[in-house]
Amino acid sequence: MRAIWEQCLARLRHELSPDQFNTYVAPLQATGDSPDLRLLAPNPYVVTWIRRHFLDRIREVVASVPGGERLSVTVDVGSRSAAAP
Repeated sequence: MRAIWEQCLARLRHELSPDQFNTYVAPLQATGDSPDLRLLAPNPYVVTWIRRHFLDRIREVVASVPGGERLSVTVDVGSRSAAAP
């Protein structure tokens, strides 16, 4: 999942302003197992912003990356270190 997300980040970096990318997208952490890509945001504000303004585009980019065609993308508050068993 992380490799797919890294490819998506590279594309999104070119689509957004540096402020938007660095504030909202760069802090997202990818986790999950196929068929789910779970993006973890640092706080509820970022989750809300992503869901309202950019989640559809993120899903399009994920679907365009090899291996991402069938992934379901969700955004929640959390971090990989807290999500790890």
